[in-house]
Amino acid sequence: MVTIRAFKMEELDEIINIYIENFKDKTDNIEYTTNKFKKDVKRFTKLNIPGDILVALEKDEIVGFASFILKGHWYFGPIAVNEKWRNRKIGEKLLEESLNYIKKEGGGLIRLTVQKRNETAIKLYEKFKFKISSYIMELEI
Repeated sequence: MVTIRAFKMEELDEIINIYIENFKDKTDNIEYTTNKFKKDVKRFTKLNIPGDILVALEKDEIVGFASFILKGHWYFGPIAVNEKWRNRKIGEKLLEESLNYIKKEGGGLIRLTVQKRNETAIKLYEKFKFKISSYIMELEI
């Protein structure tokens, strides 16, 4: 049975490994985004900014995580589940617990970024009533 709890800083490398596994094919520069995520977690934790990283555990193994932080409004993400643990509603549980945390903190606007090609994530967010509010357009020449 999967349980959800707040992460511990000593688990950051495990979370990073799940992040890399999930986003290496969806992110153009995985090394940059991984380093940025790791630095942000350390900085936000040190500054005691509202938010958290929740981990999904099966026994003692971290099988997924979700992160969110309050800076003007709530920023949600990333969220990721270890490949061998997918299709068990773990991402859904992580998102639901994250939203419950945000509600307990007073709620407010939640924003996230999702790659257009990440259809699984888009379906999950839509299930929880997230709506597209903007588009980012790119041109490579």
